Amino acid sequence: MAPKHKRKATEDVSTGSKKRARKTPSTLNPNQDVTATTEPRPAAKVPLEQKISAAAQTSRLLRLPGELRNMIYKLALTAPHGLRCRWHKGFNRRKRRPVLLVNSRNNQVLHEANQLKYVSHFLYKETAGLESKYNDVIFDSVSKEFSGAKSGFDMFVNSCTPSKLSWLKMATIGEKTEGITADFMEWFEPEAMPHIMRLFEFCASHPEITVRYRVRGWSCKRSEPSTLLGVVFRAAALLKAFRDVEIYDAIPVREYRQAGYQDDAVLMLGRYAEEVKQYRHVTNLRFMPRDARFDLTGYWRNLRDVTRYRFPEEEAAWRNVGHQFWMRPIKDWHDNGI
Repeated sequence: MAPKHKRKATEDVSTGSKKRARKTPSTLNPNQDVTATTEPRPAAKVPLEQKISAAAQTSRLLRLPGELRNMIYKLALTAPHGLRCRWHKGFNRRKRRPVLLVNSRNNQVLHEANQLKYVSHFLYKETAGLESKYNDVIFDSVSKEFSGAKSGFDMFVNSCTPSKLSWLKMATIGEKTEGITADFMEWFEPEAMPHIMRLFEFCASHPEITVRYRVRGWSCKRSEPSTLLGVVFRAAALLKAFRDVEIYDAIPVREYRQAGYQDDAVLMLGRYAEEVKQYRHVTNLRFMPRDARFDLTGYWRNLRDVTRYRFPEEEAAWRNVGHQFWMRPIKDWHDNGI
């Protein structure tokens, strides 16, 4: 039997150590196919930027000028009733990501507003988060993961990069409630004041963003007498507390004037009475009635009926001064807030 050939050990001159000689194609078995033993090299990974550039060259949409693309994005991403923020599980189970869904007033199934970002890498890069620029982003307390709308807004703001936060133009914060009451301590929620102070600070730092805060018990919709008349008096308390505006002398009903809405304003501010003074000029934080829709004609009719039967001695004052005088500010409070 032929002796086995052993590899020759070569000595490294610099270190004195011995190294085994490597096989080269010349030392392989002459009957072995070299090409069969050589594995093909994997294809070079194409950078994402290069893929995006290639897609932009083949897409008619992406070849359009940026101004035209922005117009198309605005038309595609604008929702008539705004967007609702929900929180879905991301890649990290402990961390949730905000998802903006099309708001439906008919209790239909909500779907994600921005479908463009799933078309290609390029559209994702251009449109992810852009829907917040063209819509009112609504935060409510329907989500069970967090304590309410106020916490949801704080988490959304903290999750945004500075560039994406600059796209946000309008946000609405509204806690849902089972009902409202004439009791002051229930209609305003004094425990909300720490959050309102944070909202003032946020709005002062971001004057380009309008935040609408819906006051839970300030409603223009329900037909109870205390609520119909209370719209004006609760507005008076909010104006006094947060804008230092007096409308006390314009209220014609003596019964409510004697109660004194100034006491409500003092209770509302609590220990923040001095601190809030520095934010009275921050008008991009708006205090709104809790109802998104408002029937002005129905409200006027109910208000006249309530006044006629509950305050007959003041009916003339409401008729001559109150009804016509208050319809304009009530409509403005509903549309634009305080």
